[in-house]
Amino acid sequence: MKLRSKKIMAVLMASTIATGAFAVSAANLTKNVQLRYNNINVKVDGQYKVPNMEPFFIGDSVYVSLRDAGQLIGSQVNWNGTTNTVEINTSSIANSALEAELAARNHELAVAKSEMQKMQAKIEQYEKKLGITDDKDTDKDDNKDEDNSITSSDLKDMLKKLDKYYSDKYDVEWEFTLKGNEKGLRLTMEYDSKQDGKAFKAISKSSLEKLAKDIMRDIQSGLGKIKVEGKVYDKREEVTKAEFTMSTKGVFDFEYKRNNNITDQDLKEFTKILEDKYGKFPALNLGATFDGSSIRVRSVKLIQDGDEVEFEIYTDYANMSVAKKAWDDMSGASKDKLETYLDDIQEEIEEEFDVDATGYVFNESKEIIARYDTSLKLN
Repeated sequence: MKLRSKKIMAVLMASTIATGAFAVSAANLTKNVQLRYNNINVKVDGQYKVPNMEPFFIGDSVYVSLRDAGQLIGSQVNWNGTTNTVEINTSSIANSALEAELAARNHELAVAKSEMQKMQAKIEQYEKKLGITDDKDTDKDDNKDEDNSITSSDLKDMLKKLDKYYSDKYDVEWEFTLKGNEKGLRLTMEYDSKQDGKAFKAISKSSLEKLAKDIMRDIQSGLGKIKVEGKVYDKREEVTKAEFTMSTKGVFDFEYKRNNNITDQDLKEFTKILEDKYGKFPALNLGATFDGSSIRVRSVKLIQDGDEVEFEIYTDYANMSVAKKAWDDMSGASKDKLETYLDDIQEEIEEEFDVDATGYVFNESKEIIARYDTSLKLN
C-alpha cells in the first residue's frame, strides 16, 4: 500500500513539473498543488486555438502554459536555464506584421501608379486626336519670374505710365487698376458709359483689342515677363465688355463679350456712323450701256433679327427691268470692289455688336440686287 502511494505521488509531481503548475519562490521552496482539468477552450481574436498543453484550474484560476500563450499571440517564449529566466520576444512578430502591412501598401501604391500612367496615356492620345496643345511649358514660363518681387511702388509707377499714355485714348476717360505680384497681375480698364458711352461705341473691336495688347506689352516691358490678365469694365452698367490675357511668352488672347441687349438707340447711333463712313457707293464697271460710277447711297438701315443684324444699303440704281443686263455684265474687278465694300460694313457691325451680320443692296425700286453673307451674291 505504501509503495503504491509513493508511485502515485511521483507521477503527480512529474506532471506538475512538466506543466509548470507549481510556484517556486526565490528560496526554491516547493508547494504541492491540485490541478483540475475541465476541457478549457482558448480563443485568440475570436478564433479557437489548440495549445500544446491543456489549460487547467488551480483553485478558481485558469492557467495556460506561458509558452503556449506567447506563441498563440505571435510572441517567442524561451527558457534560459543559465539565468533561470523566461525570455519573451514580441518585437520580431511586430516587425513582421509591420513589414507585411508596408508591403501591402507599397503594392497598392504601385497598382495605383500603374493605373494613373495608363489613364495619362489615354488622355494624351485623346488630346492628340483633338489637337489640344500641352500648356505645361507655358505654365512653367508663367512662373519663372517668381523670384523677381514686385512692390506696391512698382505698381504705382506703372499706373502713372498707363495714365500718361492711355488715359484719354479714343476720347474715353479710362481709369486703370493694377493689382498682383510676381506670380501674376490683374489689370482693369474702367470707363463710364453715361459719360463716354458714345465714344466707346465708336471704338471697333479690332481697335479695342489693339489698345489692350499695347497696354499689356507696356506692363511686361516695365515689370518683367509676368502673366497678366485684364478686362474692360463699364462701371456705370457694371458689365464686363472684354477680357484678355498675355502669357509670359507674349501670347495674347482677347475675348469681346457678346452684347445681347442691343437697343433701337444703339442701332440708330451706329447707323449714323456707317452712313458717314460708307455713304459713298463704290464705282463699278457695268459696261457701256450703264454708268456704274454714278450709283449713290440714299440711306442705310440696321435691323436686329434674333442673334443677327441685317444691314440694308438703299441706292439710286435703276429699276432692274432697265438695268438687269448691265448688272449681269459687271466686271470681275467691280465684283471684288463691291464685295470688299460690303465685307467691311459687315465686319464693323459684327465687331460693334458681336453678332453675325448679313447685308443687302437695294435699287431705287427697293428690289434686292445684291446680298452678302460670306460671299457676294448678285440678283
